[in-house]
Parts: sequence; C-alpha cells; structure tokens
Amino acid sequence: MGVIIVIAKRFDALIGPGVMLLYPLYASLRAIESPTMLDDQQWLTYWIIYSLITIFELSFWRILAWLPFWPYIKLLFCMWLVLPMFSGAAYIYSNFVRKYVKIGMNVGGGTNYTDEQRRVPQMMSLDARKSVQDYVDRFGWDSVEKAIKALRHNTRVRDKVTSDQMETKNENSDVSRAEEMKNQANEAFKGHKFSNAIDLYTKAIELNGNNAVYWANRAFAHTKLEEYGSAIQDASKAIEIDPKYSKGYYRRGAAYLAMGKFKDALKDFQQVKRICPNDPDAARKLKECEKAVMKMKFEEAISAPVSERRSVAESIDYHTIGNKPRSSSFLPTKTALAAVVAAVMVVAVRGFATTEILMVLVSVVLGTYWWGSFSEVEPQYSGARIEGEEVTLEFVKQMMEDFKNQKTLHKRYAYQIVLKTRQILQALPSLVDISVPNGKHFTVCGDVHGQFYDLLNIFELNGLPSEDNPYLFNGDFVDRGSFSVEIILTLFAFKCMSPSSIYLARGNHESKSMNKIYGFEGEVRSKLSEKFVDLFAEVFCYLPLAHVINEKIFVVHGGLFSVDGVKLSDIRAIDRFCEPPEEGLMCELLWSDPQPLPGRGPSKRGVGLSFGGDVTKRFLEDNNLDLVVRSHEVKDEGYEVDHDGKLITVFSAPNYCDQMGNKGAFIRFEAPDMKPNIVTFSAVPHPDVKPMAYANNFMRMFN
Repeated sequence: MGVIIVIAKRFDALIGPGVMLLYPLYASLRAIESPTMLDDQQWLTYWIIYSLITIFELSFWRILAWLPFWPYIKLLFCMWLVLPMFSGAAYIYSNFVRKYVKIGMNVGGGTNYTDEQRRVPQMMSLDARKSVQDYVDRFGWDSVEKAIKALRHNTRVRDKVTSDQMETKNENSDVSRAEEMKNQANEAFKGHKFSNAIDLYTKAIELNGNNAVYWANRAFAHTKLEEYGSAIQDASKAIEIDPKYSKGYYRRGAAYLAMGKFKDALKDFQQVKRICPNDPDAARKLKECEKAVMKMKFEEAISAPVSERRSVAESIDYHTIGNKPRSSSFLPTKTALAAVVAAVMVVAVRGFATTEILMVLVSVVLGTYWWGSFSEVEPQYSGARIEGEEVTLEFVKQMMEDFKNQKTLHKRYAYQIVLKTRQILQALPSLVDISVPNGKHFTVCGDVHGQFYDLLNIFELNGLPSEDNPYLFNGDFVDRGSFSVEIILTLFAFKCMSPSSIYLARGNHESKSMNKIYGFEGEVRSKLSEKFVDLFAEVFCYLPLAHVINEKIFVVHGGLFSVDGVKLSDIRAIDRFCEPPEEGLMCELLWSDPQPLPGRGPSKRGVGLSFGGDVTKRFLEDNNLDLVVRSHEVKDEGYEVDHDGKLITVFSAPNYCDQMGNKGAFIRFEAPDMKPNIVTFSAVPHPDVKPMAYANNFMRMFN
C-alpha cells in the first residue's frame, strides 16, 4: 500500500501540473480540427475543476500531500483528462495524414512518384505542399503508404461499426414503434373497430414483419369482418414465422371453420392440441370440430345422388297438417257406404243407362274422402290464420305482430307460405327485369341477416311493401341473427300477398353450407321442424341471382366477374336451381367484392374475387347500364360509394351481430331519373337472444 501511495504522489507531482498546462493546448488543437468539438463542455469542466484543485494543492501542499486518499483523487482526474487527450491527439494525427498525405503529392523533383501520386498537388496551398513534402522526404513514401493503408482499414472498420450501431438503433426504434402500433390496434379491436385494427396491425407488420403475434392478431380482425381468405393468409404467415405458435394454427382453423372447410380446420386444431396438450379450451374445440367432421361424413354417406333426389315440396300437402279432423272420423266411411248403396239401388231400378247418376255418386264418395282428410288448426292456436288460399295484408300484419311478441306461426301456414313462394319464384328467370313507372319510387335493401326487429324498423321508416311502395331485398336474409325464421316468413308472405310488391335476390347465405354453420338450420329445427330445413334449402335455389331496374341499374348481392365481356343474357342463361358452385358466374355474383385498385385480385373471403373500378366501368358500358348496386359487406355508415360513383354497397343490418356498431341503410330510386337517395338508420332494441344462438357449438365457441 505504501508503494502505491508513493507512486501516486510522484505521478501527481510530475503529471498534475503538466496536465493543467497542456489541456488548453489540446483544446485549441481540437478547435482547429473541428470547431464543433468545443460543443462538448464535459472535458473543459473537468480541466477547470482539476486546475482549481491543483492550485489549491500548491497552496496547501504540506497538509494535503500526506492525506492517504488525496493522490487517488488527483489520479482519477488525471486519467479523465489524459486519456481523451491521447485519443484526441491520435484522431488529429490520423485526420492530418488522411487529408494531406494519402494523395502522395510531389511538389518538386528528386523522388520517383507515379502519375497517380502527382495528380492533385496543385489543389493544396503552398504551405501544405511544403509540409507534406518535408514529411515525405524525411520518412519516405513507402512508410506513408503503409500508414494510409492502415488508416483506410481503420476507417472501414469504424464506419462498419458505426453503420451496424445505427442499424441496430433503427431496428430497436422500429420494434418499439411496431409494439406501439400493435397496442393501438388491440384497443381498436376491443372497441369493435376491426377495419381500423387491421390498418394498425398492418403498420406494425411493416415496421417489424417477423413478429408472429402481429400476423395472428390481424388474422383475427379479418375473421371478424368475414374476410376468411385474408385471415388464412395471415395465420399461415404467423405459422411460417413461428411453427410452434399455437394461436397461428388456432386462427387459421377458425377461418377454415367459418368457410365450412372442416377437414382443414381439424388439422389445425389437432396441431393446437399437440402444442398445448393441457389446454382445456383447445381440447374442447378439437372435440367439437371432430364431431362436425364425423357428421359431415355421415351425411355424405347417406345422401342420395343429385340425379335421384326428389323435390321435398312435392311431397308436402299443407292441407293435411293439423291435429283435429274437420269432421268425425266415421263420417267419411258412412258417407261412402251410403253413396255405394244408393248407386246399387239406382242401377237395380234403371240399369246402367244413367251414367250421370253414377258419376255424381262416385264424386260424392271421392269428395267425402277428400273432405274428411282435411284437418283443422287446433282451436287453442291464437296466432295469425290464413283463411282459404290467399295471403292477405291483414294476415301479414298479424303475423308480424305475433313475431314481434316472440310467438310462432302454425306450421300449416308456414308450409303454405313457403310452398306458394316456391311456385312464384320457380317461374322467374335468373335475371329479373323491374320497371318503375315515372313518378314512382323503388327501394333497395341490403343484407338483413336475421335481424327481424331492424326489418320492422325499415318498414316503419319507409312503409310496408305494396304495389305503390315496392322493395328489393338483395340477399342474405338469414344466418347470424337469431330471428331468421321470422325474417324469411315475413318476406315470403309479402311475396305471396303481392309478387310485384317485393323482389328477392339470392345471397351467399341462402345456401346449405352457410345455413349449417351460421345458425339458420338450427333455428329452423327449433322453431319449425327438420322437414322445413330441406324445404327452405330447395326454395333458396329458386331465388333469382340479379335484377335490372329500368334497364339502368344492375342489382346483385356480391359483385362482378373474373372475365370481361359478360352480358346480361349470360346471367339470364345461368341454371340457378342448385347449390352455389365454388367458381363460375353464379359463384362470383354471390361472393365477389370491389377493391380500390384497378384490375382483379384474389378474394379476401377466399371465394370469388376482388374487382376494380375499371372492371365495373367496362361491365356497365358493355351492357348499357349506369350503376351497380350490391350488398354483401358491412359498412360503418350502412353504405359506401366506390368506383367513381359507379358502384354502391348497401347493408341493412345495423349493429351487425350486436357488436359492429355500424348503421344500416336502404336506397330509394325515383323514376324517371333514378338517382340514388340513401337513407341511413340505427339499430333498435330486440329481445335478449344473442346472435348465432342456434349455430353449431363450435361456431358459438368462436363467436
């Protein structure tokens, strides 16, 4: 310890005053080299402190010199000052050599320099040339070149380190900003602002595309907007980034389920179970998915070939539905026996010449059986009744009031409405032309999706369907909402009452595959019967695919086509009496969506396609039309105008699925100008029955 103290004291005595005197010179050199170096006041502050301490020490050296801790304090300040001085001197020296020596000037003769070494000497001042020449003459050009190579190497290393540091800094900054974007997107998602959430997740991905969480979260937001194709792509990217990230498989499996691709979904949920073997939620969803796949396989096994399937409607006679016979069960038999006795007596008395008498008697027998086979609706049934064969406005109003009070319609009348609607729809072409006389108006509504109380609100705002107040409901009447039976029976009843008062187009949800998943099939079983499931599926196949109003406005549920040159005659020629195929004109009419960019692109739903404004423009020009009106997509304001005003999306289910917070809308067209007048409205209260209440268990899990 004593030796260290002595060395520190000698170091203090020798170096201390030198540091105090040399530092101003060092600072001046730094200022000459780069004035901006004086912006850093830290070392100047240390020097001032050190100088004051040194002066203080010189004044009281006899006392301070023998304090054991004093040399260490001085040594510390010395190191703070000496080390940067050495580094600063090296920096100045290296810059001097790099700037004035590396070009190898030759200001005179006597030394053999290359032409390259002689190129730039005239660019320097005379003093600089002389200094450089003196340096070269003294040390030789070889030593200068070695120094230059070393300096170049050091410069490259320093620049690479600086570049790596800057890149790392930028990466850290991007990661931080990406996380901030993700947090904002999560908040938007919680507020059911799914489109906004997708935009924010996209920004996060642009800043840090290697985070699987961002991709999986954006997939979830796409699922909420029914953009299942995009959801599958994002979830697949999350899996690619992190093959052990269970939520990637989970999100993709949910999207496959929503599209009815149960086998693909099953594979993903099996993978989730392998990654998270102890997760009860994953096990429960896997079990439900396995049940769905088994049920689908069973239904496929027992189903008859399409060519052998018989019409369900033709096997139903709604007259026979009821619990109480119209007359005593013995009456038909007694009447028939009396008729037969009378016939025998007539033949015995007058022979077989009286043919008319026999015909009357046979008619009596047959009529008796026919009349006796009729059944009456139970007297305790207190709901709306159809008197005879005609559906009247009074009946429809009473039925809607019953539905509003959550009462059910008797199956006999439900069969009567559906069967008569089938007969009307069967006679229509796939493309229906509608004529609106001058001075009259016409209303187009979009998706209503089982939201019966919002349908009643539309009628409150715009009046009931009638010859003077006609409507077109543009598909997706059922599914999602839990009052789809009430919706479809109401719309069909108006169609029976007055076919020209209401027009109905097919949507992508008027199909077996969608009805199995999104609740309509389960609701029909609960409120009507199993036979109605098949009957509705058959009648949905009779719905027209598109309408043209006054030869100017093309109305379709989904959108346009994957090829140019499609004419209205091509749509009329579509054989629509089937379940929607996965490609072709019929599929595209029901599933396609517009996009902001020109041309065509893949569908964000995974079915159909996306089409741009140029596609819309060419279709309208080819068919001498002015406007495309379509539905199929939830919009915040209930509608959206795209493609330079040539395409309008209208959606009539406000606060879709009780969570989207959107408005609903309908469009009124006034003849002859047929300019669209868009009316928006908000959701109204409904009974406490959640959307998807009748859906399959696995869909309720994900909803």
